[in-house]
Amino acid sequence: MPVYEWRGRLKSGVIVKGEIVAVSKEEVEERLRREEIEILDIVQKKEKKIFRIGRKKIDLRDLALFSRQLSAMLEAGMPIADALNVLRNQFKKVMLKKICSDLVESISAGASLAEAIREHEKIFGSLYVNMIEAGERTGTLPSVLNRLSSYYEWLADLREKVKTSMIYPFIVAGVGVIAITFFIAFVIPLFGRLYSYFNLELPTLTRIVLNVAHFVRVNILYILILFLFLAILFVIFRQTKTGRKVIDWIILKLPIIGPLQKKIIISRFSRTFGSSVGAGVDLMTSLEISSKVVNNYIVERDVIGIQRAVAQGESISGAMKRYKFFPPMVVQMVAIGEQAGNLEEMLNRVADFYDKEVSYGVERFTKNLEVILILFIAGVIGFMIVSMYLPIFKLIGYISEAMKGGI
Repeated sequence: MPVYEWRGRLKSGVIVKGEIVAVSKEEVEERLRREEIEILDIVQKKEKKIFRIGRKKIDLRDLALFSRQLSAMLEAGMPIADALNVLRNQFKKVMLKKICSDLVESISAGASLAEAIREHEKIFGSLYVNMIEAGERTGTLPSVLNRLSSYYEWLADLREKVKTSMIYPFIVAGVGVIAITFFIAFVIPLFGRLYSYFNLELPTLTRIVLNVAHFVRVNILYILILFLFLAILFVIFRQTKTGRKVIDWIILKLPIIGPLQKKIIISRFSRTFGSSVGAGVDLMTSLEISSKVVNNYIVERDVIGIQRAVAQGESISGAMKRYKFFPPMVVQMVAIGEQAGNLEEMLNRVADFYDKEVSYGVERFTKNLEVILILFIAGVIGFMIVSMYLPIFKLIGYISEAMKGGI
């Protein structure tokens, strides 16, 4: 979420300044007016582009458990600070204990739960902060916490489903790499020494394989360094705006992977948007949050475009029609939800439908990938074996001819 630097004047005439994390400049203005600060200047702070491999975040299962247990204690009438103290003593992970302690400290100083969590927004995420804020505003905090728990359990299940399905293809790929490496390192050199000993004239294909294998063995360290360098370059490029745009566009256009990724994005968008709206978060903020969870630059820009159109008075479904990414079925379901006043229910139905599509798509993708990997590995190894045996077949032909001539 953007950070805004502001400068203002108190009623006493004193000039003050600070920073506020907010969805938009309008939200900053509203907060400052509530504090009776005359606004002089508001500027969005530019985010520093730094090279990062990862960042601290709570595990999704832990976040779901945290939300579920906090909800149960609040429903039982326990004060928030006491409930957080119970959770702090219960958790074993140092990070969770530290967060609970910070939340208790902020709440004891007079902050609301949303304000306390906002201080850890990079860890919890904007969805969590805004839904908690809506829950406190509408008096439905325990219910919102239950929604959040269900949402993060669903998200964790989705990720685990994708990761689990990829285990076997990775094992197949690993075995293939080991087998090909074994052939290059031990089998091919053995044939090379054998043919060198007999001083045979080798076919072109055999010479190519022997030369490639020799090049790989001699330069293996440089090849590994090159791959590592290219991987680092890719990670750096992926973190740039142009890199995200190019790579995310390519992913959506890839056969098999593209349609599967599209289903995952629609499922995440629908579930997040529906959860936000159902918790009482306003449409603008809900769309802003939903744009961040799709994890694709192209679709994120589309959702932001929808947000701008809705801000100008257009319906959500009307705005979605202009973007080809969203299928007609999704647009129609959203339109029905808007007309009937049950947008959350329709969005959750869309998410349920695409959850099933994702499960089927992941299963089909992994099966296809397994077949492709097995055929590729078998093809490479078969090619190397045939190329190594060609001189032997040629030698057998010479011997046969010699024996016939001798007879």
